Amino acid sequence: MKTIDDELREEGFFAGLNGEELRLIAACGKHRSFKAGTSLAREGGEAKEFFLLRRGHVALQLHTGPADSLILQTLGPGQMVGWSWLFKPYRWTMEVNAVEDTHTVCFDGQCLRGKCAENPKLGYELGKRFSQIMAYRLEAARLQLLNLYDGSAPS
Repeated sequence: MKTIDDELREEGFFAGLNGEELRLIAACGKHRSFKAGTSLAREGGEAKEFFLLRRGHVALQLHTGPADSLILQTLGPGQMVGWSWLFKPYRWTMEVNAVEDTHTVCFDGQCLRGKCAENPKLGYELGKRFSQIMAYRLEAARLQLLNLYDGSAPS
């Protein structure tokens, strides 16, 4: 059976981190599964964790009205979900819902923030990697909103 260390070595997000860094990260992780239709995170809820998707898909959704939401992206195996654990006030900025049965490695954000405080090199590396994810997802959301409004959104 694979350990979380082994699983992290298989994922491009963690490429280039050394064995000790991977062990520190893995120590904050556990396996967690979600049935289709269940929530991994609620917009405005406390962001205590983040996820590495191993199997299944999740939808990143933004509330657009009292009973409406917009799917910004659907993510699948190998992708990371969540960066709100990194920044105060540690609140989710969108909904994350399982589209199908989904298996993850769930990381405790407080645990990993502590490891990063003790090991600034690790903190810097993770900060760079999550910043890349944030930039990509913000650009994808911008393009989706432009498409939604048929290109008429102000620049």
